[in-house]
Amino acid sequence: MVLESHEVAPTCLAFSPDGTALASGGLDFSVFLWDVSRLAGKRAMPARDLSAADLDACWADLGGDDAAKAHAAIVALGSAPKQAPAFLKERLDNAIERLGVKRIQQLIADLEDERFATRQKAARELEQLGNLPLAALEQVLKEKPSLEMRRRVEQLLQRLDNDNLATEQRRLGRAFEALEYVGSAEARDLLERVGAAPLPPALQAEAAASLKRMPTVAK
Repeated sequence: MVLESHEVAPTCLAFSPDGTALASGGLDFSVFLWDVSRLAGKRAMPARDLSAADLDACWADLGGDDAAKAHAAIVALGSAPKQAPAFLKERLDNAIERLGVKRIQQLIADLEDERFATRQKAARELEQLGNLPLAALEQVLKEKPSLEMRRRVEQLLQRLDNDNLATEQRRLGRAFEALEYVGSAEARDLLERVGAAPLPPALQAEAAASLKRMPTVAK
């Protein structure tokens, strides 16, 4: 799709929650709304079957930096309502274990481990989680930790970016959108399960937002 109305190339793009509209803005101080439902809208695409390779490719694209590929993956998964929920459930279960509050708390505890290698590994893994550990790390400072622990946490917070979305967080947010596209009772159940899981607030909020946008489906 070529956005021809701007006098200069647009510098920012944003899809509507249902993926049927695109907003573009640029240095010419103009904003345009585009109907992309024929290109990516769920209603315009018939249900289809995806191969195992297709599903794996979608999962990879959901976590990538290419927004166009990620959106195409969301739509592809949304067009496979019989496959997507089961496929995403397995991966979301794994993500809950790896990105959950319990795992983050363990990594924070490891920052005080007497072994240097363990402390370094924990700091590296926490940094790779983007903004997900922020609330837990800030809580540590409120609890008056040892001077050494305070120093480590403060150094880690300086390296974290409030606006940084780690690959996994970006991937999960888009997986939630794919479940919106599916729109089935099974997809809703999965979003409700994720929203109730012991995940960082940022992920719970994304799951709740997707769930709120979904229409109620009779079971």
